[in-house]
Amino acid sequence: MNPLAVLIILQREFEAEGHEVSTPTRQEEDFAFTLKGLFNQAIEFGYTYVEKVSDLVLEGSGVEPVEVYDPEARDVEFQADPDNIQISQLYRWEKQILAGGCHRDKLKEVSKETYKKFLDLKQRHQRVTTLDLRRIALIKAREINCTNFKASETWANSFKRKHNIVSRKITKFVSQKDVTEKETIEDKALDFVLESRELFETHAGDTIVNTDQSGFELEMHAGRTLDVKGVKKVEIIAQSKSALTHSYTIMPTVTASGKLLEPLYMVLREDSGTFGPRISETMFRPPNVFLSASKSGKMGVKHLDEYIQNVAVPNLAPRGVLVVDSWSAFSDENIMRNIPDNMELVIKQIPEGATGKAV
Repeated sequence: MNPLAVLIILQREFEAEGHEVSTPTRQEEDFAFTLKGLFNQAIEFGYTYVEKVSDLVLEGSGVEPVEVYDPEARDVEFQADPDNIQISQLYRWEKQILAGGCHRDKLKEVSKETYKKFLDLKQRHQRVTTLDLRRIALIKAREINCTNFKASETWANSFKRKHNIVSRKITKFVSQKDVTEKETIEDKALDFVLESRELFETHAGDTIVNTDQSGFELEMHAGRTLDVKGVKKVEIIAQSKSALTHSYTIMPTVTASGKLLEPLYMVLREDSGTFGPRISETMFRPPNVFLSASKSGKMGVKHLDEYIQNVAVPNLAPRGVLVVDSWSAFSDENIMRNIPDNMELVIKQIPEGATGKAV
């Protein structure tokens, strides 16, 4: 805002109404220089005082003020009725500007900086308590000379309600290394996506294949139940304790064109790690499912060999791409030893920790 332009407009308006501007007295000159300083400081601090202090100039010169009062304005602290304005208010504004703003402005600054610091701490995965918020607010209040601010429990509760901050149970502890490596993982994920896009442009959708494991439990259970307050041991009967853990694994195969390939590879849990003769004779074997077994119901390198030989190779094109996750068994050596010599296969392994990353 240009104060000179404001004064020129005011002078033009008063002259149009027939007011004469006489030679200023010494008192009026002193008042004008004070006003100039206030103009510069008000603009520097971003306050809209120009209309109000302009009224004081007119009052000092005996000229009727221009109507600038806005009764609907939200910032009541800096609104003044020109019919009731006092010279003391000018000095109060000057004092507030020199002090860095009024008390309410400083409270807003404290709240703003406290929330900014809170977001920074959460971004760095730091634990934050209500006491921490109060301490941060007090430090900021001292920096900007916000006197009489106590950062009380009432203020803290109001601050948390305003910013929708609540106490939450910590669901996972991470190391500093995990936080530090986050950017590295994101960079690796982005590199993988860019390289894969370039590779996929030279292959048809049906020749790009992706596979991954999914583990399931035979008996689903909730982790909570109602009981009498104070009870230390809560025991619930399960149909099978072994069925509460990882019981079987499936490994579906899909193409980039959206086709689900057959057969579906499945590993069941068997105490011996294999199907006995009697089970092999009586077990139902769907034509679109390849069944195998292990002691845990999880996959190992042996099962990966079975998958490549019986599921992947029959479905892979002579020249194709296989996309897998970071499971250690998915090494080029483990996969390629089961690939025929006449098949050209490119293996793309998603970097560890990058699965599910949005890039």
